[in-house]
Amino acid sequence: MTTTTQFISTATLSLLICLSSPVGMAQEKREFFDDFQGQTLSPAFRVLNPDRQRMALTQDEFLLLVSHKDKKNVIEYNGLLPENYVVTIRLAGTPSERQQGVQIRIGDASNNVRVGVYVDYYKSLYQFTNKTLDNEDAKEISIRDDGLLGEPLYLKFTKTDVEFEGASSPDGVQWSSLGKQVLIDPSAKVNFEVYGWGDAPESPIKIDSFEIVDITN
Repeated sequence: MTTTTQFISTATLSLLICLSSPVGMAQEKREFFDDFQGQTLSPAFRVLNPDRQRMALTQDEFLLLVSHKDKKNVIEYNGLLPENYVVTIRLAGTPSERQQGVQIRIGDASNNVRVGVYVDYYKSLYQFTNKTLDNEDAKEISIRDDGLLGEPLYLKFTKTDVEFEGASSPDGVQWSSLGKQVLIDPSAKVNFEVYGWGDAPESPIKIDSFEIVDITN
């Protein structure tokens, strides 16, 4: 009787494992994470258009970047990227001044896809995805949410083959889709940056963390 009970229990456990881990289910593996707790920027990053007067690691808590019309201090991740991945940044606070923005950019200045937030001239905040091909901008997908002005926010891009889906979250748990963009460029780098335009004053924006997660199908 004991032997029969053990056999049934083992079989039941095997069935439960199969049901909870279906074949083909995507597995996630953290490739890189930085919460900017040190005194120097990780060697995994390269700073494009550097300006020391507009960038600082502050109080071992976050990376502070100051918006500028010429996009100073674009942070490029130079680690190896998986074939499919999720890149996420957490903002300690979204922009709160007019004509300021922050975004994740995959690709170079001429050919890229982007997800981010910006504040327009009238101080309305928009979350968006967009892309640029051969220096021509596509039609932006955007959502207005003025309640996010100055509030913490996660931004992420999920790459699946040549498709990139943008999303945002106030807590990193519940996510809202910001639309999908397509980019065919296997060598495209991951960047994040803050920026300003028009006659807006420069503003500090705090990046709390950066993460790359490998998605294996």
